[in-house]
Amino acid sequence: IMKTTTRVSISTLIMFFIIILLGATGYFGFTSMHKKIVALEEISNELDEVSHLDLSLHESVSYLNNYLVTGDPDECKKYKKASAEVKESFDRVAAYEPGDDASLENAKRLYANIDKMAEELFEYEVPLDSKDAVTLMSEIQQTADWISRLYIQIHQIKDRGKLDRIIKEADATRRWVDRVQITGAISALIMGLILILYKR
Repeated sequence: IMKTTTRVSISTLIMFFIIILLGATGYFGFTSMHKKIVALEEISNELDEVSHLDLSLHESVSYLNNYLVTGDPDECKKYKKASAEVKESFDRVAAYEPGDDASLENAKRLYANIDKMAEELFEYEVPLDSKDAVTLMSEIQQTADWISRLYIQIHQIKDRGKLDRIIKEADATRRWVDRVQITGAISALIMGLILILYKR
């Protein structure tokens, strides 16, 4: 009788340990997945902001193109408003990547050059009649393309790489938790059957 009681006690302890293990694994899986979801949301928001920066950049340059063709002073006002949005967007992107100062500062410096060239362009009342104004607009467009290629597109590629890595890590964590949970559930079932058999 003592041997049977001892075996039952050991089985009960093992079963209790398995239940604790299942609970701990479930908690680890939940907290780990929650962190991954938060990280995914942050990177997704960053990608949205970088895309917004790209759109704002090209929108601001489009107003300069319009001014080159029409000479309309309203395009100058629209550009200045769009330019302010570009600068704010740069700052919002910087908040996501505080360590990425070099490439960000380079992109800001390039955009500051666009601002200077824009002021020169606005000095032409009939810009389309001036070869210098046309050349200036070409330089502005090239600079905007450089910002897009050297900063925005690289930033997007890097963020998508992070996104893929986190998704893979989340999937690996989920599969590991599933394996432990299934193994634990089977073990608990076996121990339960052993307990029932020994009690008879």
